[in-house]
Amino acid sequence: MHLFRLVFAFLCALGLALPALAQTRSAAEIAKLRMDIAGRQRLLSQRMTAAACFLTFDIDRERQLRILTESLDLFRVSLDQLESGAATMALPAVTTFSARIALHESRIIWGPYRNLATQIRDQAAAGDSGNIAQLDQLARLEPILLNSTQSVVSALSKAHQTQSGTRIAEIDLAGRQRMLSQAIVKESCLLTVAKTRKDSLASHLNQMRLKTEIFERTGYALRTGAVGDTPDPPPPDTFEALVQAHYAWSDLIYLLEPTRNGAALPELALFDVALVYEDLLPRLEDVVWTYVNG
Repeated sequence: MHLFRLVFAFLCALGLALPALAQTRSAAEIAKLRMDIAGRQRLLSQRMTAAACFLTFDIDRERQLRILTESLDLFRVSLDQLESGAATMALPAVTTFSARIALHESRIIWGPYRNLATQIRDQAAAGDSGNIAQLDQLARLEPILLNSTQSVVSALSKAHQTQSGTRIAEIDLAGRQRMLSQAIVKESCLLTVAKTRKDSLASHLNQMRLKTEIFERTGYALRTGAVGDTPDPPPPDTFEALVQAHYAWSDLIYLLEPTRNGAALPELALFDVALVYEDLLPRLEDVVWTYVNG
């Protein structure tokens, strides 16, 4: 089931869903789908940088090449979907002015980020990995890309927050958990890069602690339904998905324990982190799926 949902999401994001899947969507369905697509862009900004970092160490090379390639495609097409709509998904273009401005800003920073990430991928595919200078450039561009995608999410959230039955706040938080978890993994890799170069570890350690705290706090809020002013417990299928995600998160955080004590992970441990994260992500996708399709 996890694999089916990920493949389905990938096909839809590429606009390759079968025509039979296209249908007239309600305003609530459109709002939820847009929030999922925009929220996934936040994840992808972290996922591409993490994959580039793992490739720098030649960690899980074939998988990370695939992740980087798919993420580049997904980000490009999802940006097109929000800006221009997607007929195969019965999704109209975003028209809210603030969201259009944010999408334009994403488009501007996406160009140089995409070019650099593609260069890193192509060099790694040719067996030429380990260019830390290029990774540094990508890591400097990534927060700008993340901020622009967050602006899109915020604009859409404000535009759709009065839409009844959408659980917009929950979709935002669940999507943020996808991003935060991948950001933590990304920072763990960049932390090892910093140690290799004998740079300060403080900024990466602080980012990991902050994002871990937010991830755990938002996970608790989703499980208890304490997202808005009035507690609204999640439906049973959503709660089960949240619990499964929490279990998978526990496996990941166990591997990251040395970083809580201020230590960078060795490269072999990074391989385990990269592997275990690929078990967590589908479970976080399941959580978003239940909100979007609920």
